[in-house]
Amino acid sequence: MTVTHVRGESRALDAQVHRWQAPPVHLRVFTEAIPTWTARTPPGTSIEIRLRVGRSAEAEPSGGSRWSDWAVLARWSTDPGFCSTTVPGQALHGIRVDADTAVVDTAVLGGAADLVEVEALLHAAPSGAVPVLERVSVLTRGPAPRRPELAHSVPRGTNLELLLPPISQRQQGELPGYGAGDVWCSPTSLTMLLDFLDRADRRSGPADPGADDAAAAAPATSASGPEDEGGSPAVRTTLRGVWDHAYDGAGNWAFNTAWAAARGYDAFLDTLPDLRAGEELLAAGEPFIASVTFDAAELPEAGYETGGHLLVVSGVTAGGDVRVHDPAAPTAAAVRRIYPRAAFERAWLSREGSGGLVYRVRRRR
Repeated sequence: MTVTHVRGESRALDAQVHRWQAPPVHLRVFTEAIPTWTARTPPGTSIEIRLRVGRSAEAEPSGGSRWSDWAVLARWSTDPGFCSTTVPGQALHGIRVDADTAVVDTAVLGGAADLVEVEALLHAAPSGAVPVLERVSVLTRGPAPRRPELAHSVPRGTNLELLLPPISQRQQGELPGYGAGDVWCSPTSLTMLLDFLDRADRRSGPADPGADDAAAAAPATSASGPEDEGGSPAVRTTLRGVWDHAYDGAGNWAFNTAWAAARGYDAFLDTLPDLRAGEELLAAGEPFIASVTFDAAELPEAGYETGGHLLVVSGVTAGGDVRVHDPAAPTAAAVRRIYPRAAFERAWLSREGSGGLVYRVRRRR
């Protein structure tokens, strides 16, 4: 599993469209590629992210490289008047698109890919403003191990907790055109993480915070839909910013990190091999958002089951269990939780989970 940060150059095709191009990148073999990006899109502008995959001459018995067609992964902008979308229904040679993920067609391509190339079309505004694409980050990976094959990590033995504002997606009410808060786990998790980053004095805290620490970790906003139920207008702002109008949801991994990047953070998708690697991030003051899947028996401490859910990993106990800020909790008071280490790793790291996928969001260095 590899994250590659690619920088390219743009040139004008005409007054309204510029093309951003980067050279092909040679990587370890992979079967999936997920791009995200760091871009500035002034009002009236948008970008279109395109990607193709290939097999290098070294991987091909014939000695020549082989490429898929170009796939469109996203049409995106931070302009509230633009409907950001993925592009479903693409029937392409050597590649298929599943929402924000490009999947290698190994039968057509002759095996797993080891080349990736990205480009973008930058659409200018009538005013002449042109979007700026600073970087495209591409996560490439092969299949993760299945749950019975998963080797669990050994804890560091360090008690860590990072104090984020506890926000429950269940208390966010409804928003016409965007559904209800019970499916807003990704923007709710991202809101908690961005609020944490915005408040440097809340980057870390003791395992059992006192009253002052607990107050500092309370949500910065307390009104949204039903104010008395703990709703957050910041969640709705994030929701609108990450919404995928084709997918009709807020769980598009790439849109969440791209939106955070547009707000000035270093944000991208990554995969971690185990919770031990996650502990290293936490020890450095970096919480992360993990994508998990489990049924009621696999993680009974959660009190629910899910076919795909995002939550913030915010620490570990001295014994190695996982401290989380889980937005699926029924109230803000119940958001801070502890889940068993082995069960959490199975829900997160396995092929049945997300293969260890995380949102990495941090201040730009």
